[in-house]
Amino acid sequence: MLDSAFNSASLQALAPFEELRGRYVLALAIVGKFLRTTGARKDIADQFYALSAALNDLQRGIVHLMLAPKKPTGRLGDRSDIWRVRVNAGCGVECLMRGGLSRNEAAKRAARGFPALKNLLRTGTPLKTALLRWRDAVMRGPLNEVVARAAAQEFRNFLERVGHELTREQFTAIGETYLKSACDSAATRLFAGPPTPANPS
Repeated sequence: MLDSAFNSASLQALAPFEELRGRYVLALAIVGKFLRTTGARKDIADQFYALSAALNDLQRGIVHLMLAPKKPTGRLGDRSDIWRVRVNAGCGVECLMRGGLSRNEAAKRAARGFPALKNLLRTGTPLKTALLRWRDAVMRGPLNEVVARAAAQEFRNFLERVGHELTREQFTAIGETYLKSACDSAATRLFAGPPTPANPS
């Protein structure tokens, strides 16, 4: 049933984020129903129904208090999902470097081969420059966004665990896989909106 929540054909012409939110509304309700039918405590199952209802309220322009955004201090950062994809792209560049390319060659190859990554940029930042910054952030930090920081740590753990066993050719193939995954995500309608005007990142 969860598969149908996320993969069924859309019945309405909605903005991408509205369509995805509607799918989460349905998925959370399905999880709540599943927990009730499998003997979970009703109060636990009801938490999923409550979040489903709160997300559905957003579709109607009503903001539940638990979904009201915290007032930002300083420059507003980018979304977690954008940073997660940037980390994947940075991991791809690092793998290309371990495959034998220089920093500039790796970034140039990534920028040329995966142009949809431009959707992850802030205004005015060349893709090649951004790719190197993302790679450096993955390997050395800083990454202030918690999801991105965890993904970068997972990648570094992978390198520490098996990096010494991989050939240059294997690193190149892994790098291409990371970059394709990032490019595919960046090409979706959720990412292909107008760029965020701010300082380059």
